[in-house]
Amino acid sequence: MTIGRYLRTKRFFKELTLQQVVDTVKTDYNFSTSTSVLSAIETDKNKILDGELLFVLSDLYNLI
Repeated sequence: MTIGRYLRTKRFFKELTLQQVVDTVKTDYNFSTSTSVLSAIETDKNKILDGELLFVLSDLYNLI
């Protein structure tokens, strides 16, 4: 399983849309991203991931 697919699964089970993730990341973590960036990560179109975004998502999805 790829990291993108894993993150997508975690988002699915938290019942969050991509837009809800973008909004939460902006308000709770003061980090800017977009639905297109998240979608590219989840569909494995991005081969390089932003470390800070990965850390924020792992915290949001309670992975750490």
